[in-house]
Amino acid sequence: MFFTTNYDTLLEKAFIEADRYYYKVTNKETLLYTPHPRLIKLHGSFPDIRPFIITEEDYRTYPQRFPEFVNTVRQSLIENVLCLIGFSGDDPNFLSWIGWLRDVMGEQASPVYQITYNNQMHDSNIHLSHDLGIDVINLADIKKVSGFSEALDFFLMYIGKKYKNGLVGRVKKCPYINTHRRKLRRRCSYKGNEDDTRIVSRLDCIASISYE
Repeated sequence: MFFTTNYDTLLEKAFIEADRYYYKVTNKETLLYTPHPRLIKLHGSFPDIRPFIITEEDYRTYPQRFPEFVNTVRQSLIENVLCLIGFSGDDPNFLSWIGWLRDVMGEQASPVYQITYNNQMHDSNIHLSHDLGIDVINLADIKKVSGFSEALDFFLMYIGKKYKNGLVGRVKKCPYINTHRRKLRRRCSYKGNEDDTRIVSRLDCIASISYE
């Protein structure tokens, strides 16, 4: 399942190019009756699926106007591992949702991963995100990738390769799996400057959980 706050149709076009089909959800009616797999557009969609969530007032009133989307995201946060790609993580609604997740699930909460590429990311930003329940994986720390586009290609190809090579069937061999979720979060969390081996180990962790 994909959630997006973008209004554009780049994901829809990418699915077509990849010969993959996701059912688009843009409102309460389609949310109720659309089968999986689904692309859920939380903030509207070009050219004419409104309202577009833009202003501070839009964000403030979102939970009251779109409770069905709020509940869907919350349920997904409980049941799945969320991986943020191309998303800063500072969306007011998103911060409210992961705050709710911490309140409800505590240390039992599934990890939320933010995949990014930032040569200037400071440890303080990473630790702040960790306190919010977001585990930042900065692909800029991997020496063989350069730039966000190349880093994203590396990430997606790596996860896909692990899936195709049967990592799912070998989940019990992964040092991060078959442990209590609290231990999982502790072992997969950022520990400061990382080398390539540790980042790749954490990517294995994401691949294993994502396809369980």
